Amino acid sequence: NNAVVMGHQLPVSNVDMLLDRAQKRAVNIAAYVKERRTGSFDDCAGMGADYITAQNYGAYKNGRKTKHFRTTDSCIGCGDTYQDKIPYLTNPFCDLTEGAYYETPVLWASVTGITAGVDDIHFGPDRPCTRAQVVTFLWRRAGKPTPASSHNPFEDVPPGSFYEQAVLWAYETGITAGTDGNHFSPDAICNRAQVVTFLHRFRGCPEPILTVAFSDVPDGAFFQKAVLWATQKEITYGMGGGKFSPAQSCTRAQIVTFLYRDAKTA
Repeated sequence: NNAVVMGHQLPVSNVDMLLDRAQKRAVNIAAYVKERRTGSFDDCAGMGADYITAQNYGAYKNGRKTKHFRTTDSCIGCGDTYQDKIPYLTNPFCDLTEGAYYETPVLWASVTGITAGVDDIHFGPDRPCTRAQVVTFLWRRAGKPTPASSHNPFEDVPPGSFYEQAVLWAYETGITAGTDGNHFSPDAICNRAQVVTFLHRFRGCPEPILTVAFSDVPDGAFFQKAVLWATQKEITYGMGGGKFSPAQSCTRAQIVTFLYRDAKTA
């Protein structure tokens, strides 16, 4: 019961731990290395709780050479301590710039199975995302839930397509109603306004406290509350100059960054 993650063999529980860590405002291994912080975990059989404790940063530096680092895990539930050896997760993408704003989000999305690269060595950070890709990312972020109904209202969502289950789930949960009554338009490019709106609906459409954020987000726009909420939650900082650029295509780097920041503040 193992999973291959970024070139290493990890127990599935370790992969789940990385996802849980991100959801609980902790940072993943890549961020610990980047920020010179360290952590270890234990999933206590009695409590089922993830416990993060401090550890020597030198182990991570050593891990760069050995491809592993050791953690001393201390369970908050039963108190047992032991050493565990976890593979050091390397960056498999040659187009992932070190220090870029999307570096950690891309590694997080890769580790948690939200998205792989466009091929084995490229992530394609500047490529735009289609509507099919965005709802699939959200569906994977939600844990790949099975839609309650098999009814497909969209004639352009073929059975067995990689996005079929994601679109049906997004439709029945109110994340999207399609581009009209019979079409989802899976290959249409998703713009920034649509992506934050999908994410806002995914979170249940919480009411924002902010009333003004960007000069190009007009009152009454379908995406206004979503953008205000995303700004308030620091999911987006806009595109500079007081602009959000709602009509601009949303890139793969931007969407995984939105998802990562949302996970950290969930």
